[in-house]
Amino acid sequence: MGGAYNNLWARPLAHGDMIVASRLHLSKRYLCCILTLFEIFRYVCTTCALLQRQTEPPEAEPQIPLVPKKRDPNAVLKALASTVTPLKQPFILGRTPADPLAPSSRKQLVEFIMAREAGKMAAMDIINSNPKVFDAYKPFPDLMTGGKSETKTGQDKLKVLIKKNDVRALDVYNSLKKGGESIDLETENSLLALLAYNGQGNTIIEGGDSPSEENMVTVENEGAAESDPMRRKKKSTFPSVPRSVWSVDNSATKFFNEMKQKDGGSYGAMIQGLVKFKDFGKALSMYNEAREKALQMGVSTYNDVLQCIISDWDIEDHWGKTESVLSEMSNGPSPVQPNITTCNLLLKVASKTGGSSRSLSMEIMRELFHLGLKPTLTTLLQLLKNFVARNDCTVLPDITEYIENNQDILDIQDPVDMQFFTAAMSAARMLRDADVAIRLKNLANRDHWFLVDHPPFFFNNYFATIASCSRLSLLKDEFDAIVPSIYIPQSWLYTIIFKHCQMFNAPDVGLFFWKNLMKCKIRFNDPMVLVRAVGAFSMNTDPEQCSEYLEAIDQVWKKLMFLQEPPSQFMITVTIKLHLLCGGISEAWKHFETFEKYKITPSYLALSGLLNAHAEASDTPQTLKLLDMLIEYGYFLPPNVMQNIFAKVDISIENKSRIMRSFKQNASQMKQEYQSNTELEAHDDTKGEDNKKSEPTTNEIV
Repeated sequence: MGGAYNNLWARPLAHGDMIVASRLHLSKRYLCCILTLFEIFRYVCTTCALLQRQTEPPEAEPQIPLVPKKRDPNAVLKALASTVTPLKQPFILGRTPADPLAPSSRKQLVEFIMAREAGKMAAMDIINSNPKVFDAYKPFPDLMTGGKSETKTGQDKLKVLIKKNDVRALDVYNSLKKGGESIDLETENSLLALLAYNGQGNTIIEGGDSPSEENMVTVENEGAAESDPMRRKKKSTFPSVPRSVWSVDNSATKFFNEMKQKDGGSYGAMIQGLVKFKDFGKALSMYNEAREKALQMGVSTYNDVLQCIISDWDIEDHWGKTESVLSEMSNGPSPVQPNITTCNLLLKVASKTGGSSRSLSMEIMRELFHLGLKPTLTTLLQLLKNFVARNDCTVLPDITEYIENNQDILDIQDPVDMQFFTAAMSAARMLRDADVAIRLKNLANRDHWFLVDHPPFFFNNYFATIASCSRLSLLKDEFDAIVPSIYIPQSWLYTIIFKHCQMFNAPDVGLFFWKNLMKCKIRFNDPMVLVRAVGAFSMNTDPEQCSEYLEAIDQVWKKLMFLQEPPSQFMITVTIKLHLLCGGISEAWKHFETFEKYKITPSYLALSGLLNAHAEASDTPQTLKLLDMLIEYGYFLPPNVMQNIFAKVDISIENKSRIMRSFKQNASQMKQEYQSNTELEAHDDTKGEDNKKSEPTTNEIV
């Protein structure tokens, strides 16, 4: 800055500067200070501008885009290939954050469609009931009538409204009656059925679910429900929703009382509405009234009466009441032929008869075929339930054979049909019949997957059945074909498979399913999966394949640490065994330290395995150490085993005698403990028998 200062004063003052100085009357000293500050400010600004220009990046040269001469037709697919995960679970019906109310199964899908149609009908009912509010609603009359307006009057208009389930039919009926027009009984019965089924004028109550077969607890299973927290929680937290209850002054009751002429159809319409709103006592009384008047009723009315018998908890002899209804069907004014719905309801009644349910079910099936009726999946499902309820699944092979010979019944005639395959596969697991399970799976192939209401339950029971029947090679093939393209298994299924791999001495199959578990990235929180997997690995005796098993064991330990669960004595022992099989004595000792870390008593197999390994290596100090540890933990070595150990290592005579004497003491102590435990068990059994004898009988109490 000094040089700049001298140069500044070397420059002569300009004429303008002198004028300013003379006008401000400033002295030479003040003028020098002002000019110095001005020059410093100009110097700083110039320097900052130069620095900023140096730090700015140079302008990028315009790049010419490279356009390929010929476009690759697979360029888009190759660009998207990195975003595709081959093991991603295929799309299945399920709730998502975007659509939380979507159906999660095939059964719920059918119910969803039926509910949607019912919602449309309810919306039309509201629109038709309030024409002044919805005066702008016009359902395209030109498209429905072909461009010609139809004018219907009288009973024709009434019948059209009844066919459309429009409750305004009652207003049209009243207007026709006031006009003096006569209406036939069939039309009146149709209108009565519409009013009764829609519950026009019923009472709406909040909560108070009616007793049904699903949420009622009978005397014999009441204790089980109280002891099971899941069932108790489900019963206590069931949502309270408003429901419609049959009212004595609703539109259907008033219309029925005002009818001058009544027949079996009139009573049938009332019974149908009463059954829908679960007033079973009133429905049975209406049936008895119609029977006393000797009125002819249809098969649908008799089916409603059977439904009342099934659902009414006040009836004690269900089958006796059913027999009276069947006799009325055959001995009435004109015999009524039962249909397949009647047979399904009879099977439900048979399920309430206890021990005779199976014999009654077979009689019903014989009568069904005698009448020329063809069973549906609902029929076969109820038949299977009646047998399974008595822990008897022997009817399942016959049912499967019937479906194989009559595959035209593989169709949905009722939403209950979709429950058959899931229940049948569960019964096959109870029966432990892999052949039946395979046949059921072949029936429910890709063309009939819609008949399986819950695919996870179906496939879980399918694979568990094959595993329990030791068909492990078939299990591997089926897993490759189904997992994960069609189905993602659950963790408990791997637990069952590992267990059977250990039972049937198939460690290679266990290793295959462990790799499959890691490949499909199955999440689980139950450490029993890891315990069973280690149990399957423990069956390996081939040193050449030890590396694969040790890699799997390392993954098991990582999973165990992730779950923050302590290892068991069995897992540590198997890990030591596999390391010793591969010759890794140092790695085995590292895992042996886990016993002390988690304060677990070392197992006999772990100590004896390390003892044999060090004896083979002629390691005398470690051999003596392990022998002392066996003595310390109270284990016993047979004399022939001790002689083999002594022959491989150099141990003094004093140590040999001491070791043999200590093992003899452990053996005598183990014998005494065994005898004392046996005496205690015998004493407890005798005491229990004495208590049974001391209990007074009923006659003694009286």
